[in-house]
Amino acid sequence: MTEELQRGVIPLARYHEQQLPEYQDNPLISALPPIPDLQEVVGLMQQLPSFEPQEALLDGRLRAHAIARLLHGFFQPLSCCR
Repeated sequence: MTEELQRGVIPLARYHEQQLPEYQDNPLISALPPIPDLQEVVGLMQQLPSFEPQEALLDGRLRAHAIARLLHGFFQPLSCCR
């Protein structure tokens, strides 16, 4: 989260030129960041969740919530059809 958003300031949209004709006149898509390349996507998917080893010693009720937090951002890519 940027510092502006933390302060409650909504930044102005920055529009990008689109390379696909079906995206050309859509201001919502044009305001999104550029589509990442394969290496960027792989790098983003390989981020490990934050884990505190001492949470393994917590009471079972709290430990269950800590486990749920770990699973919140979990993503399992499926193999592609060939």
